[in-house]
Amino acid sequence: MPLSGAANVLISNPDLVTRHQSHTVNAHRHDSRTTARPVVTALLALVLCTSLVSSPCRASETAPQSGQQYTFAVFPYLSAKQLAESYGPVAAEFRQVLDRDVAFKSSTGYEEFSAELAEEQFDIAMIQPFDYVNAVDHHNYLPLARVDADLRAHFVVKADSQLTGIQDLRGGRLALPSETAALSRVSLKALRSAGLEVGEDVQIRHFKSFGSCMQDVLIGQSSACATGIAAQKIFEQRMGVQLKMIYSTQPIPHMAFVVHSRLPEQDRALLQATIIGWKHSAHGKSIIEATRLPGFREVNDNDYDVIRNFDK
Repeated sequence: MPLSGAANVLISNPDLVTRHQSHTVNAHRHDSRTTARPVVTALLALVLCTSLVSSPCRASETAPQSGQQYTFAVFPYLSAKQLAESYGPVAAEFRQVLDRDVAFKSSTGYEEFSAELAEEQFDIAMIQPFDYVNAVDHHNYLPLARVDADLRAHFVVKADSQLTGIQDLRGGRLALPSETAALSRVSLKALRSAGLEVGEDVQIRHFKSFGSCMQDVLIGQSSACATGIAAQKIFEQRMGVQLKMIYSTQPIPHMAFVVHSRLPEQDRALLQATIIGWKHSAHGKSIIEATRLPGFREVNDNDYDVIRNFDK
């Protein structure tokens, strides 16, 4: 596949991205790449073609026409501006290997993102574990790769807090992301397992992003915030603070990249090879570093059975 062609980064008015509005970022090229890397990626893609589930090497009857723009979306666990900073390089890499425009999109909230995913509006997406089950089991999405670590909710407090464990939240307030967020669901389950009644022993307040959740702890309104390690690192770096973890939930499978089956088989294989291959090059590691995630590996669909059986 030819990898020529120019691309630009077009970010809508930067003053608007912090308003949690949908916005689009056209991916740009990384000119520092060597000419050998696309060839290696293409060869690896041929090997990985058969690893995508649900007959991935069968071309979709509704495949996009040549030159048509793809949409890449990430569920809004960060602010719109932070998502663009973290995943803009990912969109740029997709544009490079596919030789096609790739637009990055963020949604105003978890519920909107999940609804758009269910409507199959996205071509490529990074999604939370509970959305994975819905997208793969009930819609036309195929798994590409998952984060190479398990996901836990970390209950964090101010560095000088006297709280040391989950039982210390009795009589306090726990800040959480959206009600449908994976870490909200595992956090509420952890409270119940610890014998703490929500609304009686511990008050709950939901926020649109992890940043807002942790900010509420800093200003003393909430006793603790349940967040993920990646969001915590970004928040601490941005705010110049250090938070203290007092509790960690049981692990569940992490976020995953998925692709719609309407994309041509060669594009799906190239995407999977690219994502999994990032850990093998300095350039790829820089993309991983931007996301604050540990890297990516192939998906074992059975890993997500714990999500399928979560409420049973």
